[in-house]
Amino acid sequence: MTSAWREATTTGAAKLLGMSRPQVGKLINQGRLPHNLIRTHQRILMHAINALQTQSKRQHSAMTELVVRHDELRLTQRAARSPPSPRRFTS
Repeated sequence: MTSAWREATTTGAAKLLGMSRPQVGKLINQGRLPHNLIRTHQRILMHAINALQTQSKRQHSAMTELVVRHDELRLTQRAARSPPSPRRFTS
């Protein structure tokens, strides 16, 4: 396996992750996305991209499950709508 298949550019990683290149840069700077520095270019490891995708899918599934449980238990209180204020017309 060549290094080209094991690493992606920030632009390539952004496309794979469905986010912008600056967002990928932010994840790199936060230490949440491991990378290699080749001269001045950042290369993100494919296994790191795959791990982040898996983590995002798990979080999305957990949030979806939480919303379903929330709706099942009817924890949401609907705000009572106040009647519209009367309109005054001036002539």
